[in-house]
Amino acid sequence: MAYSHKVDSILQQNWIEKKDIEKILQHGKVDFSQSNKEFENGKIYVINGMNKKNEPITIKIINYSDNSKLYDIVKDNSK
Repeated sequence: MAYSHKVDSILQQNWIEKKDIEKILQHGKVDFSQSNKEFENGKIYVINGMNKKNEPITIKIINYSDNSKLYDIVKDNSK
């Protein structure tokens, strides 16, 4: 999976790791109300999960016909 430049920058902030992303992809919950919508020549999927510090995280993935890209990662600071 490719990463956007924004995600590369977020990973350097050290509040989320690639292992957290893998865990969210495997065990997170897809927000179907925001997913499977046309976005940047693909379809976007929004998945909610937790990082290793038990903080709520939302990741956004763009699925193209031949690959996918991790587009954004957001930490929910309101909890």
